[in-house]
Amino acid sequence: MKTQIRIASLALLAVLCLTLAAIPATAGTLYDNGAINGYVNSWDITQGSGNAVSDSFFLTAAMSGVESVHFGEWTEVEARPSTVEWEIGSAPFTGDKGAGTATLAWSYLFYNQGCCDISEASFTLPSINLGPGEYWLTLSNAVACGPFGCNGAVRWDENSGAGCGGTGNGANCPSTAYFDNTLDSIPSESFTIDGTATPEPSSLVLFGSGMIGLAGVLRRRLME
Repeated sequence: MKTQIRIASLALLAVLCLTLAAIPATAGTLYDNGAINGYVNSWDITQGSGNAVSDSFFLTAAMSGVESVHFGEWTEVEARPSTVEWEIGSAPFTGDKGAGTATLAWSYLFYNQGCCDISEASFTLPSINLGPGEYWLTLSNAVACGPFGCNGAVRWDENSGAGCGGTGNGANCPSTAYFDNTLDSIPSESFTIDGTATPEPSSLVLFGSGMIGLAGVLRRRLME
């Protein structure tokens, strides 16, 4: 009987270790600031304009690997998103966590009658690992190319932070945005942050406690 108990306990311990090793990497949307609106308003981030928009986002996981960004973009008719300069920082208009110029992938959504083409633009990021807290995404110097060149206006879609979904966002939604490096806030914009999230240690401890409890029940049953 003792041999059976030992074998069962070792098997359960092995399952526990393998499960805990598999838990940390959860891929998906880390922060979702709401759907693209395309009608209310937008903020200029055109290359050479000197304008920039910085919008906050929140992460609660023990560690988040930020991998890509999706955002709503207004461009002139038949112009297509090309590149954008980005920064991720611990304060507005800073890039202490990462910065660069990204090539944009895009998906045309619809025509805002009398104004612009509305698209969802996206770009990948280098490896950026962030702990829980508030961060800022800043976009500027965006380029869209069309029939008349690559000097048309590009604007970031305003949606006032209509949503707070995602596996890594905090309770402080909607986010706060600033325009052109000023301290006057504006309604926040449409964007999502995607990547992988590692659960808080407390979640792993809770799971491990449950497995240990299960091992105790199994041991008692085997001794009956």
